Amino acid sequence: MQKTSEGTGRLAGELVVPAIGLAFLAAYWLQAASLSFLAMVFPALVSASMLLLIVIRCVAIGREFLAERAVVEEAGPAVAADRAANAPDGAWLGTLRRGGLLALATLMMVLWRDLGAMVCIFLFLLGALLVLGERRIAVLVLLPGIMTVTLVYLFKTVLAAVFPAGIFSLF
Repeated sequence: MQKTSEGTGRLAGELVVPAIGLAFLAAYWLQAASLSFLAMVFPALVSASMLLLIVIRCVAIGREFLAERAVVEEAGPAVAADRAANAPDGAWLGTLRRGGLLALATLMMVLWRDLGAMVCIFLFLLGALLVLGERRIAVLVLLPGIMTVTLVYLFKTVLAAVFPAGIFSLF
């Protein structure tokens, strides 16, 4: 099996955050399409600033990747082959984990309205811990539970945010 180069693996890791940002924006605007113009002004400004930050970060990532590639090409094919041969065997695992986090974030945004905020936040945090390799049962139950209750409480009291009830609206 051909190993992933160190630079390509790092590039994939760097692109996860902009990809999650784009997925969040897409999911938000799918749900916010029915809002009035005045209700969309602030979210539009936040979305524009997020897009600007994503573009800036992607340009920086591209420059770093091209600069690293130029250094490897200048060093010669022997150095490039040596770097590829010494790439960690678990490089594909890191890429798989990054993809798992991206899939979890996208799934959470898609199911946000149907399942509700508390369920989605808890399941996202639980899934993220599992993807990142946590296996202790106490941590898997307590950390997402405490974080979910804390986040929902802070957002509802401090920001007066309204979260979808989801499946809790049935009770």
